[in-house]
Amino acid sequence: MISDLRFAVRMLLHSRGFTVTALIVLTLGIGATTTMFSATNAVLLRPLPYPGAGRMVAVHETRAQAGFEKTVMSAREYVDWTRESRVLTDAAIVDSPGLAVAIDHAAVRLGAMRVSAEFFPLFGVRPIAGRTFTREAEQPGRGDVVLISAKLWQERFGGAADVVGRMIRVEGRPAAVIGILPPAFSFMGAPDLIVPMTLATEDLKAADHSYNVYARLAPGVTREQAIAEVSRIAIATQGLATHLTGATLVPLQAEIVGDAGTPVLVMFGAVGFVLLIACANIANLLLARGAARQREIAIRAALGAGRGRVIRQLLTESVLLSAAGGVGGVLLATWLTELLARSAAGSIPRADEIHVDARTLAFAFAVAVLAGLLVGLVPAWHAARTDVNDTLKAEGRGTSGAAADGLFDVGCDDAAARPGP
Repeated sequence: MISDLRFAVRMLLHSRGFTVTALIVLTLGIGATTTMFSATNAVLLRPLPYPGAGRMVAVHETRAQAGFEKTVMSAREYVDWTRESRVLTDAAIVDSPGLAVAIDHAAVRLGAMRVSAEFFPLFGVRPIAGRTFTREAEQPGRGDVVLISAKLWQERFGGAADVVGRMIRVEGRPAAVIGILPPAFSFMGAPDLIVPMTLATEDLKAADHSYNVYARLAPGVTREQAIAEVSRIAIATQGLATHLTGATLVPLQAEIVGDAGTPVLVMFGAVGFVLLIACANIANLLLARGAARQREIAIRAALGAGRGRVIRQLLTESVLLSAAGGVGGVLLATWLTELLARSAAGSIPRADEIHVDARTLAFAFAVAVLAGLLVGLVPAWHAARTDVNDTLKAEGRGTSGAAADGLFDVGCDDAAARPGP
């Protein structure tokens, strides 16, 4: 194998034009495919980074008669359906407004989340400094506290160690910073700050259906059982809202991904198809190159190299070529994934999680090896079927030039392949 690799390197360096062209094509193909796999991995394959994410659900009301299978909820429905539920735990109500924030007299509008206290145990949020808030902060007049993101802490507070306890103004009201969110925390994007969801009496009376509700299934409860129980409560507490036909619980991963999974898969398939076209083009180049190497292959066969030995050598060349293209593809994909994550923020769910990880590297390695086999198998099989007698007769004495080129020293063992003194 070492002899095969040495010979493959010599042959690829000997044909620099072909090698450079093939490397560029493979680098672009593998890089683009790896980039789209990293997006597919982040959006569809990678588990959500929350404890017990497989049992987390989004709670929706249904209005089947109006053609709505799931809609957002009101604050009253959140309280009535989930606060005393036996089938749901840690039910949290969430809103995502933009808030005007003043820090050291500098006003800016930041992305924020209003949440109930259950949000933190539900999503496993543990501040790196300070604490979260409790239900008491949800009472009107007692919710002037805020948790800030690690990014905001660094950019606006300079990473000051005494930031917990500092006062800022949120929507014109003073609020105390009580904690710093973990740097890796993200939910529907990365919020700059989290404030309590204050549920005043007028909020519970209002028919404002604009809130998202998330919860975890209670131990031993299936999603179907939970849907039946929450629907029963919804119908029993609907009052004058006769438009309700029940409730539905959507797995959190499906809720976050939504309809974005199909376009991502389509793009992944399209880029994979482009890679196959690139492999076909390189295979054609190898076929043409194999025709020019008939004399070399015939001499090696005459010296004792079997068909399997010739195929192995040619496959070693194509796999080595694709492996080099794979290295270039990974470097290209590292840059492309960062570009994709920035440009897709807000349009693709979990875009902030798109990056090259161990699974992506394994995929790139597998694609490189498979591409090498696809590129080289047919040309190698075709070249190995070279008729030794016909080729040598056609070449005549011209075959002696092969020895001078050093191209026949890998047809059998090195010692046997070299001419005697």
